[in-house]
Amino acid sequence: MSKVVILSFFMATMLCLAVSACSAGTKTNKMDEPGNAGEFSDPARPITVNPGEEWSITVSSNATTGYSWRLAAPLDEKVVKLVGSRYVAPRTDLLGAPGREVWTFIATASGKTTVSLKYIRPWEKDGIPAGTTTFTVIVK
Repeated sequence: MSKVVILSFFMATMLCLAVSACSAGTKTNKMDEPGNAGEFSDPARPITVNPGEEWSITVSSNATTGYSWRLAAPLDEKVVKLVGSRYVAPRTDLLGAPGREVWTFIATASGKTTVSLKYIRPWEKDGIPAGTTTFTVIVK
């Protein structure tokens, strides 16, 4: 097989692993690891925060594929506002290993809303997302 075919197969496999990791989630939505208070990764569990509280959504991502997470729908800024997002590289030297994207928000007022993300290649204007996820947010 040619190097291009092997590389294409490898990249497709890594993308499948990254997307499946995104949909797998975790058992709890407030992760118990030190330093991770206020980080949420399981879209099946509602995020509950207080007004004025900053919190983050963490999703698996692999920058080497060209894919990244983007907002799939506008935010209800009466309830939450986007502070920013950043890519965190994996802690390994393995080629193609997935990292994660951390999306940070602030709760602005009481209410219930959703944060929807899509995993796309930004330059593919009509491309179908490789993954989507939606988190429910409840601000007390």
